[in-house]
Amino acid sequence: NADEELLKQLESDTSQTRYRCTLQETAEKDLDKAVHAAREEGFSWAAIADILGISRQGAQQRYKAA
Repeated sequence: NADEELLKQLESDTSQTRYRCTLQETAEKDLDKAVHAAREEGFSWAAIADILGISRQGAQQRYKAA
């Protein structure tokens, strides 16, 4: 019936949303690691910012702990 179909669609949508969130979290962690590695290799904040397409100050503020 229509209620069962709606429930199936909602479950599918929820599953897809969870999957996308997991992918995003993984990508953010990988980016944090990459920035940390770049800093350890001597890349400047300006160079990292240029690669990321953000300002130097933005890169420092977001990844300073990295």
